[in-house]
Amino acid sequence: MRRYILLFLIAILQITFLTSIYAQKKVKEIKIDGIRGIAIGADNESIEKVTQRAVNEAKAKALTQAGVEENIASFSDFFQTEDNEKYEELFTSDVLSDIRGAVKEVEVLDVKKSF
Repeated sequence: MRRYILLFLIAILQITFLTSIYAQKKVKEIKIDGIRGIAIGADNESIEKVTQRAVNEAKAKALTQAGVEENIASFSDFFQTEDNEKYEELFTSDVLSDIRGAVKEVEVLDVKKSF
């Protein structure tokens, strides 16, 4: 019985070790300068929050410029109901965009505030 437990533990360790070796693909680092992000805030939003949204927009632009592919999914639904001579239609549509990549370093050079 001890032999089977020992073999089981060795097998688990080998699987864990092998998956950790092949889990990471080669990472390609690209340096991109001069990307701008723009965000418009409401009266009740802080400057930091609006600045963070602008930085996030700049990150997305940098990833796109670096050649990171964007995954776009579209969903739509159409509903019809009829009840006692009342007829309703409802159409909804959503588009989801996903960019998978990482921005390693961000440097904010200038923040322009206007009202």
